[in-house]
Amino acid sequence: MRTFLSQQPRVWYIGSPPELLASISGHAASQLIPDIEQAIADYPYPDTYEAWPGPNSNTFVAWVIRRVPGLDVNLPNTAIGKDYLGNDYLAQTPSGVGYQLSAGGYFGILAGVREGLELNVLGLSLGVDPRHLAIKLPGIGSLGLLNPWPQISPAP
Repeated sequence: MRTFLSQQPRVWYIGSPPELLASISGHAASQLIPDIEQAIADYPYPDTYEAWPGPNSNTFVAWVIRRVPGLDVNLPNTAIGKDYLGNDYLAQTPSGVGYQLSAGGYFGILAGVREGLELNVLGLSLGVDPRHLAIKLPGIGSLGLLNPWPQISPAP
């Protein structure tokens, strides 16, 4: 069995711990692994990393999510680089149930069933998430009445 998260996860460069956005296990996970491995192999920026606007680690995660049906993951609006589409200007949202327009990750708009509506200005996203009765604020994240990641139980 592969372990992807250790007991003591590394922190991001400003001291923020990683957040678990989805948990898939068992048969469902084993069915997704070949598609995930193919998406990783097809990633167009394996040797390029730009913290802003991308491509970066969030660009990579968004790329994999877009290409693997069944990865029901909604990246938070604080994930700078998730909107970087390279030379493309139009793409499906990572969840696959919406579209986004992006000018190199600098400016863009995203509308999707899972993501809600987001405006991206210089890598900072703000918007609304009607499904979770939330607003999305740059640098803060989603403030809402409902859990935006219902597949993950809140920490005790």
